Amino acid sequence: MQHWFKSGLYGVYAISRRFLLSGLVIMVALSLMDAQTVHAGWASYYHDSLEGNKTASGEIFDQSKFTAAHKTLRFGTWVLVRDLTGDEVVVYINDRLPAHSTRMIDLTTQAAKRLDLIEKGIERVNLQVISTQEAWLWFMRNGFGQLLIAYM
Repeated sequence: MQHWFKSGLYGVYAISRRFLLSGLVIMVALSLMDAQTVHAGWASYYHDSLEGNKTASGEIFDQSKFTAAHKTLRFGTWVLVRDLTGDEVVVYINDRLPAHSTRMIDLTTQAAKRLDLIEKGIERVNLQVISTQEAWLWFMRNGFGQLLIAYM
């Protein structure tokens, strides 16, 4: 079977002849974003007035959770966010940023506090997609094991 490989913004995709149907190309993602790749950009956090609104994924927005908005990452993706001082937080993508936004990610207040972002307002960060298992380990190591129930 012949495969074509296409490099995209979020990793390498394999396209197989088997999936070429009526001109419709179904791409099978080998990885949405290479877990080894770190992306740099600006982070900010949500305003309190959005509490209780629906997110783009349909979930109710809750400032006390470790969630975030990103322009293109799939809903349900876990991301390690690290600032330039080494402080880090893990968040779950459940909302969208506007396409024209200059920020890479918007964090809940709970997540922003871990990066001391509340005082700064906006900060340069590095993002890395991680597995669910890595996310859970981060929460356990950082004393947030009880919050895992919210994501089950």
